[in-house]
Amino acid sequence: MDCSLTLKSWALGIDQSSAFRIPHRTQKDIEKMLRDFLWQVNSSDRKAHHVNWDIICKPLEEGGMGIKAIKNWTNGTVGVQLWDIAQNKLSLWVQWMKAKYLRKKTLWNAKTHARCSSSWIAILQSREWIAPKVRYIIFEEKSINLWFVPWINGKAYNS
Repeated sequence: MDCSLTLKSWALGIDQSSAFRIPHRTQKDIEKMLRDFLWQVNSSDRKAHHVNWDIICKPLEEGGMGIKAIKNWTNGTVGVQLWDIAQNKLSLWVQWMKAKYLRKKTLWNAKTHARCSSSWIAILQSREWIAPKVRYIIFEEKSINLWFVPWINGKAYNS
């Protein structure tokens, strides 16, 4: 299999993967293709890699090659979607997601149900690692509902 063709195909799918979480097995397969391409190994050959993949994925400033780990990248794209909804970004997608899933709920207290899309479930799951990092600036009393947002150690007061 031509790795350059596979990598180009993968790069074209970046936009789609920002809407859908890449399955764990697929993430591993992509990372294997990237490693094989970097070390110029055929998929049938078994060769030891010269540097640990975790080191390769570190930023240049930390001695790595700046290649993004697929898991972190996938989490980041889903996190951006959550942030767009939390910020009430002016986009058709955000308005649609809010109308479909957040009727009379906030992003922080919404729950999944049987008819949720996998994208929505991934967005809600990303709250676990995003909520503790969120900081609020209150401009006026109507801008935030302190009962339902995770403003104390990533937890809402009513949870």
